[in-house]
Amino acid sequence: MKKYYLLLLSFALTTVAYSQTTTSKGNNAATAKESVQKAKVLISPPVFYGTVSVLFDLDKDTDIKIIIRDRKNKVVYNEAYSVSKNQSFKLDLSALPAGKYTAVVSDADNNVIYNSQIERKND
Repeated sequence: MKKYYLLLLSFALTTVAYSQTTTSKGNNAATAKESVQKAKVLISPPVFYGTVSVLFDLDKDTDIKIIIRDRKNKVVYNEAYSVSKNQSFKLDLSALPAGKYTAVVSDADNNVIYNSQIERKND
């Protein structure tokens, strides 16, 4: 009978510990999600022929860096910009050959605020 109570107590403690861990992870996920929502960036359209629009909906004016890499992870575009909170501009990528690329936008502290696949099509 003692073994049964010890087993039950052990199970209860494990369940409480797991519940605390899950709640803690959930809060961290919510915090990460909030920070992503505060720093909104969009490169559009994801499939393009020459130019893309870069749209910002940030909390404040900031310095950013846009890096575009090809499938071999070679940097094919690397530029720094100072952008205002709600700025947008066109990016001319017509010099790139057709193919798939990874576009990454990072802030002045090198925190990635946008990371997505884009694809250049032939005209």
